[in-house]
Amino acid sequence: MVYSLAEKVEIIFLYGKQNECARETARIFNELHPDHQTSHTYVSQIVKKFRETGSVANLKKNNPPNELMEVGILGELTMNPHQSVRSLERTTGIPKSNVHRILQKHKWHPYKIHLVHCLNEDDPDRRIEFCDIIFWGWVTPSLRG
Repeated sequence: MVYSLAEKVEIIFLYGKQNECARETARIFNELHPDHQTSHTYVSQIVKKFRETGSVANLKKNNPPNELMEVGILGELTMNPHQSVRSLERTTGIPKSNVHRILQKHKWHPYKIHLVHCLNEDDPDRRIEFCDIIFWGWVTPSLRG
């Protein structure tokens, strides 16, 4: 359940009034707010967060700017375009899902070379022979029948 900042502060005040007893704090909070039931473990978590940070607000994640991640990934790929997503994850330290999302955003696709044989001098003759086989093998029996 998501609690507002005011409710979290109220839990801290109740905790102090109840001689730092998490179970009593949860019981009294549940009596005051029957629609927002809480447990003593949540009270303990809020108190721990308050003691460590001095606030009950959720901390913002310290993520590096997305542009720096994108430039790093695209730079790595420019240097070595045959790198896999997992090797990019290992070299840059950016999670695989983020690497994949960045590559999709910039429309980078895995390019796999498919080697095919080159055309020879007798290839047109082989094509005509194949067409004759198909025509006389498939069409002719239906004309006879």
